[in-house]
Amino acid sequence: VRGLSHLARARAFRYLWASLCESDKKSESGFFDGAVREANQAVSLLRSAPADRVGALLERGCIYRELARLHYSEGRGDEAQEVADRSRQDLERVAVLAAALGLTRQQSLAWTDLGWLRYYLGQVEEVQAALDQAYQPFPVEYLFPPHGSLPPMALEENKNEATLPFWSALGKAEMLEAHLALDRALAAADSEDHDQQLQIAVRHITLSLAYNELIAPSYFDVTRAEEGLHRRIIQDDLSIKAMHRCAQQVAEEQGLLQPTRFQAFLNQIFGPADLWM
Repeated sequence: VRGLSHLARARAFRYLWASLCESDKKSESGFFDGAVREANQAVSLLRSAPADRVGALLERGCIYRELARLHYSEGRGDEAQEVADRSRQDLERVAVLAAALGLTRQQSLAWTDLGWLRYYLGQVEEVQAALDQAYQPFPVEYLFPPHGSLPPMALEENKNEATLPFWSALGKAEMLEAHLALDRALAAADSEDHDQQLQIAVRHITLSLAYNELIAPSYFDVTRAEEGLHRRIIQDDLSIKAMHRCAQQVAEEQGLLQPTRFQAFLNQIFGPADLWM
């Protein structure tokens, strides 16, 4: 119980950090001391509970990842690399342990978090390899087919047997895919490749939110995903008109019920597509 309490506090530290504005983050770098201390206690106390210890190692790896991201953004390359190595060690350890224990979701999350670590450190060419590993643990029945409104396990006759947390992990992997595609779209702003990359990004965003919505219409992970998406759209000054157009095209091509969760998000935050025509 003490170990799980420390794990909950470590996670709370990280989520609170994510909610701070950038100016507050710059003045609160010591914030991570408490987070790492709580995570270390959780890892130590949960050593006799393998599944929970995997969760503690995963959390500590994510905390180190966020600290590495901060150091890198401030130009402290040596400090960033040192902390990134700690994050990588924890996350790779989780991937191995989770696979051995049959913890599919944690195994996938470890690879996705490794992908985010490489993304934050500018090692974009290595991100896709981590993402490829993130999808592998899942049975194909949990994945959206190339054209289909639902994964097979989400159909009425199967959904009562589905392992719901699988879809949360898949949603996180899809969102990282979306960020990669958005970067490519921005890099191709003045070329013909821009529209294609934006379409790819919107497809990943749509599937990410659709996976999350399979668990529940509103819960913590989907709220965090939408908050991060909102920041990215504002930060990059993305065309809302283009996002609406791509979202409708993706929904029609995939055969999703409209409005999709992403279309509803755009309508709520930025207004319906009619306003941007």
